[in-house]
Amino acid sequence: SPAGERGKRSAALLPESSGVIERSQTSEGGWFYFPTAGLEHENSVTVVQLQAMRAARNCGVKVNSSVVSKAVEYIRRCQSEDGSFRYGLDPTSKSSLALTAAGLATLQNAGRYDGPEVERAVREMWAEIMERERGAERADSGFPHYERLYVALALWTHSDRRLFERWFDFERAHVLKEQRADGSWHDEQFGNCLATAMNCLFLSINDGLLPLFER
Repeated sequence: SPAGERGKRSAALLPESSGVIERSQTSEGGWFYFPTAGLEHENSVTVVQLQAMRAARNCGVKVNSSVVSKAVEYIRRCQSEDGSFRYGLDPTSKSSLALTAAGLATLQNAGRYDGPEVERAVREMWAEIMERERGAERADSGFPHYERLYVALALWTHSDRRLFERWFDFERAHVLKEQRADGSWHDEQFGNCLATAMNCLFLSINDGLLPLFER
């Protein structure tokens, strides 16, 4: 059947894809925008690569634990004293709610559910969310759908579920209002396909259907 053939193809390709990720990790532990182990690296790509490895492992693909450990340490080194996560290791590089949420969610998915770095990140992230709730202008990260999904993941996995429930109800209403008549969401920069996929993942998170969304 077509579904069976797709499954066989995925089973063959997933270990290869995971291998590309492992081979392209830099000596610092992060990744950049190209599948080669060059000199450049940054945090927003690193969190996505680590999430991909977690998803691969959930599907039964063997991943290199030393690669994961180096990546987790890289993300931890990108955290500032105030709890936020930066774009890279440079202490002067920018931080944002999107990066902080992504860093926190990735540490959680790597098994770091508590500890000082987690609590600092939660406090910093929640303070920004409360500022917005009080009417503060949103700092435009340029990646609103990325930001929303990672905030959802970070709060969903956190031990205090009241944070997720308070934030999710309001954010879900906002997202549903933005849905277009054909069922899609619009994104001028990256296209409607990405925006729609990200928002569908966001809306389904509390159903816990995907292994990555399991608490």
